[in-house]
Amino acid sequence: LRGIRVLGAYLGDDEWLKTELVARVERALKPLEGILKLCDTKEIHTAQQVTQVLLRFCSNTTLTFFLRAMPPSVTLPAAERHDELIDTALYKLVGGARVGAAGTCWERARKQARLPVKMGGMGL
Repeated sequence: LRGIRVLGAYLGDDEWLKTELVARVERALKPLEGILKLCDTKEIHTAQQVTQVLLRFCSNTTLTFFLRAMPPSVTLPAAERHDELIDTALYKLVGGARVGAAGTCWERARKQARLPVKMGGMGL
């Protein structure tokens, strides 16, 4: 037995914990694919706004409990994977392909999106 889940958090061998958390993040953020497929209709033109709200309030908070309940040495790979998935979704949502992922323009936009709303960001 390499580890167990207790009260929602994982306990056990560090490598097992890292693997389980990364898998947990990937399962939790799997619905991002569907969220990004939302599209406007003839009468309603709010798909991008709805997608942004779902990204901010639902998808972005999936890792919070684990970050509070487990040591940073174990949660770092999961947090990095979470950030990758959120960044990829944001890139697709805002049309990042127009500026390219390697450019400084995208990096600046990504950093701004991570700022709190009151500071001009998206709260991601």
